[in-house]
Amino acid sequence: MRTACGLLSFDRSKPAGLPGDIIPGTHRVEHVVEEVAAATRRGIKGTIEGPYHVPGAPELPNVSTLPIGDEEAGAELLFQGQVTSASGDPLAGARLEMWQTDDEGLYSRFAPGIPEWNLRGSVVADDQGRFAVTTIRPAPYQIPTGGSCGRLISAAGWPGGRRTRW
Repeated sequence: MRTACGLLSFDRSKPAGLPGDIIPGTHRVEHVVEEVAAATRRGIKGTIEGPYHVPGAPELPNVSTLPIGDEEAGAELLFQGQVTSASGDPLAGARLEMWQTDDEGLYSRFAPGIPEWNLRGSVVADDQGRFAVTTIRPAPYQIPTGGSCGRLISAAGWPGGRRTRW
């Protein structure tokens, strides 16, 4: 599909910039759409699946470390919690699909020279829904600034990076 900002692909195997990455206010639209969709659901609100998800990540136990390359830099981070139902009951064996950027803001499987499953894993919670995953703090990532999208970002004076949400 051709858009004002270039080619938009619906092929999930290829990353594509999200409209919210470049157009102010788009995150608000996504939020309102999700709010309406979740109005009758109990529990936490959903979110979009991110363009860098890759199915088939290595399965990891509830207490684990995401696969990290030998040369990986970055501050260590422990991400832990418990998955429960809307009524508070632990969800045994809940699966948490995790993927993140490295210290340079790059994703494995989408940038050259990065080990295949670097900083990716499918973590399975214990019988009480608990998990504890050690990783590194991800860097903010760069929005592609080439082509017509780059010209739009530049003309609008918007920053070319998207900060990490922590």
